[in-house]
Amino acid sequence: MDTEEGPEPISLSDDSLNAPSPVSGSTPGMAIWAFVLSLMGFLCITAILGVIFGFIGRGKAKQAGSGVGLATAAIIIGFGWIAVSLFGFVAVGSNSDSDSGGSSMEAASEIDEEEREAKEEEERKAKEEEERKAKEEEERKAKEEEKASAGPGIGDPVRDGNFEFVVSGAECGVQEVEGTLDYQRATARGQFCLVSISVTNIGDEPQLWFDGAQEGLTDTGATVETDGQASDYASDVGATGFEDINPGLSIEGIVLAFDIAPDQTLEAVVLHDSTFSRGVKVALN
Repeated sequence: MDTEEGPEPISLSDDSLNAPSPVSGSTPGMAIWAFVLSLMGFLCITAILGVIFGFIGRGKAKQAGSGVGLATAAIIIGFGWIAVSLFGFVAVGSNSDSDSGGSSMEAASEIDEEEREAKEEEERKAKEEEERKAKEEEERKAKEEEKASAGPGIGDPVRDGNFEFVVSGAECGVQEVEGTLDYQRATARGQFCLVSISVTNIGDEPQLWFDGAQEGLTDTGATVETDGQASDYASDVGATGFEDINPGLSIEGIVLAFDIAPDQTLEAVVLHDSTFSRGVKVALN
């Protein structure tokens, strides 16, 4: 007798009861968080967290069967923000280096400018010093040439024959000369010009000093003689106008008095060792 078979009974084991049942269409929260953090990746740290959570979320999404695309998008966006952040850091660093380089160049330029100005100032001072020395040299030469053209002057030793003369000074405009005694007084018809000299015998035999042999030259070209009396009164005691001078000896304190017109100036004297000697001219100005 045929027996009718029914459906096989379902055997439920422990493993089948404990196996997880995926829920189709449920997106893991890790993938969602990864996407949110990646979108906020402009903060840099959130982009890094978005990439990390994206990888973790993608694994979970594969098990869940959904959300893989969201997790992948989070990873891509996160890496994009990381790349942008790195590019920004590099650009900032480059600008910083450029700024520091520019500052260094500006500082170096300022130093070069200061050195250039200092050098120019030094060159200017050196040039001014050279010009000053050149001017002083020109003035010195001009004075020497003027002195040479004018001939000997006050303080210069000059010689004529056996006598050496030195004119030590001159004074004009004197109206009266007094001697050592009360009655010794000489009055000028015009004005006295008093010329102080010293005389030294440089020869090898006595030579007669005579103040009457000396001459004066005025600014008009006139030649004038000495006033013997006024010369004696103006000269120091012992400095006579007529005296023999032995070799090697001198007479100091001699004063030659010339009586000239009030409107004239005594410009020079011509000193002689004798009445007939050529004489030597000494300028008084």
